[in-house]
Amino acid sequence: MKKILAAILAAAMALTLSGCAGGDEKSGSDQLSKPNGGTVNTPISGGASGVGVNDPNTPGGNGTDHAQQNTGSGKLTRLAKIGLFRDSESANCTGEGCYNFKRLFEKVDFINLTYIDFALRREVVLCSDSSCKHDSELCNSYFSYNEIFPLTEVFVCGDHLFVLSTETDDDGSMAAGIHHGDGFEPKPETRRPTIFRMDLDGTNREKIYEAALGDIIEGQVFGDGDYLWFVTKTPTVDIYEETGAVYYHSKNRALLKLSVSTGTIAERIPLDDYNNIRLSIDGCAGDKIILSGIAYPNGTSAWDNINILAPSQNFGDNPSDYWEFRKKWEYVVFTLDPDTKELKEVCREMYDDLGNIYFQGDWVYFLIDDKLTRRNLLTHDTNESEDVNTPSEYRFDGFFLDKMTFTRITENWSDDATYLTDIGGTELIKSAYQLGFISDFRVLGVSGDKVVAVYETEKIPSVNNPGAYNIGEQKIGIIMLDDLFGGKNTVEPITPIGQMVSDF
Repeated sequence: MKKILAAILAAAMALTLSGCAGGDEKSGSDQLSKPNGGTVNTPISGGASGVGVNDPNTPGGNGTDHAQQNTGSGKLTRLAKIGLFRDSESANCTGEGCYNFKRLFEKVDFINLTYIDFALRREVVLCSDSSCKHDSELCNSYFSYNEIFPLTEVFVCGDHLFVLSTETDDDGSMAAGIHHGDGFEPKPETRRPTIFRMDLDGTNREKIYEAALGDIIEGQVFGDGDYLWFVTKTPTVDIYEETGAVYYHSKNRALLKLSVSTGTIAERIPLDDYNNIRLSIDGCAGDKIILSGIAYPNGTSAWDNINILAPSQNFGDNPSDYWEFRKKWEYVVFTLDPDTKELKEVCREMYDDLGNIYFQGDWVYFLIDDKLTRRNLLTHDTNESEDVNTPSEYRFDGFFLDKMTFTRITENWSDDATYLTDIGGTELIKSAYQLGFISDFRVLGVSGDKVVAVYETEKIPSVNNPGAYNIGEQKIGIIMLDDLFGGKNTVEPITPIGQMVSDF
């Protein structure tokens, strides 16, 4: 692998500075229209013939005879999670470098794959053609928005590089109503959510899975030996006629097991609502998929309560009935064993009591009245909740990799530093960087004892909006985990590609 990447980098180094060229139907009048047909997602190589299908309302039901299927390692690993910020578990790095997507040109409808070489401390375009400008399909790094969606994630599995591209997922959300001006006609969608596979140097790209037109792939991928696990579904939109409220949901939802080597679906596990609980995927632990959802009173569904749950079209309405209703919700955590199809409840808490919920390793953490407790996700038959120590006079903010993060409580919250400690520890170390969703420190990838991150961002004051600013140059670097956790500012800068001149 080092020889392959060295060949790319040797050729690419000369060009990067100057550029390289060349659900079930609802009854009654509350439903706007019947959902589209029941097309099942199929792989490019031909389909999942012979794969059994479970009862769509029972994730733990009988399905494909797993004794006849090839099995993986028995332990799941999260490889990708699409979101506003890169998840620290996302596997976009090797021991030698880190892959990312980047917009290299202004005002274009494509993005490019880039590679950060740890040894050279340099970012390059994932292309070895010395005549390439990286602006057409002839370039290995080029991904056109005519083919992919803006939601993309790159990850490494085995000796290959993968790209997940999928549509925005609104499942479970509600709106006051959909309003379009006269004559509005949405552009017909021709793109399909896709998983690409290629060599580590970006060559030999191929589609190993493509969803049915109109379907989406949910934004998490798990690995198990030769297999990738991910969820597909058909989005649905229902309108409550009485108020015009809109409910975004889905049907044909299923967890798929895709063989990387053959590009075929080895298994399909239906994952529709369970006892009227919409199951969200939160991660994995051991050989289990972790899911959670809200249980509404008397076993009712979100649709059953849309008159309370949906936002009002009248601005300023006091949703007192909503807040009273929310006191009756329960937050439920489940595990799903993909091998046995067993869906098992781990625990449940009153939703309105929860300050926050976190999933870390084999545990689910609940913050209730500033008290942190946790429950083991794999041994929940025998283990009860246990308390987790947190230092006094500090606010618990969550996790960064395997550390707990805190903010010191001061008057007016004047201390914006991040403090770190081991899980359950009380000896705090002040990080050299502010970590979290609102910080300038943004993780691009994690490889062993290294973190690749944006560690400094130029902020340009806005001329037209006093107090606001525009984002300028972002500095990328590598920092050793021991230094990051030890409060040392020892970042090693990476030479970025920068923005190339556009002829468009």
